[in-house]
Amino acid sequence: MPTIQFEKVAYSIAEPSSKDQVTEVVMKKVRSGDISQPASVRCSTHDGSAQSGTDYNPRSTILVFEEGEP
Repeated sequence: MPTIQFEKVAYSIAEPSSKDQVTEVVMKKVRSGDISQPASVRCSTHDGSAQSGTDYNPRSTILVFEEGEP
Protein backbone atom coordinates (compact mmCIF):
# COMPACT_ATOMS: atom_id res chain seq x y z
CA MET A 1 0.00 0.00 0.00
CA PRO A 2 1.56 3.35 -1.02
CA THR A 3 1.75 6.27 1.39
CA ILE A 4 1.93 9.92 0.35
CA GLN A 5 2.74 12.55 2.96
CA PHE A 6 4.62 15.76 3.52
CA GLU A 7 8.12 15.68 5.01
CA LYS A 8 6.90 17.53 8.14
CA VAL A 9 3.53 17.32 9.91
CA ALA A 10 3.42 21.10 10.50
CA TYR A 11 4.90 24.15 8.81
CA SER A 12 5.27 27.63 10.23
CA ILE A 13 6.42 30.77 8.45
CA ALA A 14 6.88 34.38 9.49
CA GLU A 15 4.39 36.87 8.12
CA PRO A 16 5.69 39.39 5.59
CA SER A 17 6.65 42.77 7.04
CA SER A 18 4.23 44.60 4.72
CA LYS A 19 0.95 43.73 2.98
CA ASP A 20 2.44 43.98 -0.52
CA GLN A 21 5.01 41.27 0.19
CA VAL A 22 4.43 37.55 -0.35
CA THR A 23 6.00 34.70 1.61
CA GLU A 24 6.07 31.23 0.10
CA VAL A 25 6.44 27.91 1.87
CA VAL A 26 7.99 24.89 0.14
CA MET A 27 6.66 21.56 1.32
CA LYS A 28 8.58 18.42 0.34
CA LYS A 29 6.36 15.47 -0.57
CA VAL A 30 7.33 11.90 0.32
CA ARG A 31 5.91 8.75 -1.28
CA SER A 32 6.76 5.36 0.20
CA GLY A 33 5.51 1.80 0.22
CA ASP A 34 4.52 0.19 -3.09
CA ILE A 35 5.58 2.74 -5.70
CA SER A 36 5.27 0.35 -8.65
CA GLN A 37 2.05 2.04 -9.84
CA PRO A 38 1.24 5.66 -10.71
CA ALA A 39 -0.62 7.57 -7.98
CA SER A 40 -2.20 10.97 -7.45
CA VAL A 41 -3.55 12.93 -4.51
CA ARG A 42 -5.34 16.30 -4.21
CA CYS A 43 -3.76 18.84 -1.85
CA SER A 44 -5.64 21.95 -0.75
CA THR A 45 -5.12 24.75 1.72
CA HIS A 46 -7.45 24.88 4.69
CA ASP A 47 -8.28 27.67 7.14
CA GLY A 48 -6.91 27.41 10.65
CA SER A 49 -5.46 30.39 12.47
CA ALA A 50 -5.08 32.05 9.04
CA GLN A 51 -8.09 32.89 6.88
CA SER A 52 -8.24 32.25 3.13
CA GLY A 53 -8.34 35.41 1.03
CA THR A 54 -7.26 37.57 3.95
CA ASP A 55 -4.12 35.95 5.34
CA TYR A 56 -3.18 33.66 2.45
CA ASN A 57 -4.03 32.86 -1.15
CA PRO A 58 -5.99 29.60 -1.31
CA ARG A 59 -4.55 26.80 -3.43
CA SER A 60 -5.64 23.38 -4.62
CA THR A 61 -3.59 21.06 -6.82
CA ILE A 62 -3.25 17.43 -7.73
CA LEU A 63 0.16 15.87 -7.10
CA VAL A 64 0.92 13.17 -9.65
CA PHE A 65 3.50 10.44 -9.08
CA GLU A 66 4.71 8.34 -11.99
CA GLU A 67 5.45 4.63 -11.67
CA GLY A 68 8.60 4.21 -9.52
CA GLU A 69 8.71 7.88 -8.45
CA PRO A 70 9.32 8.21 -4.69
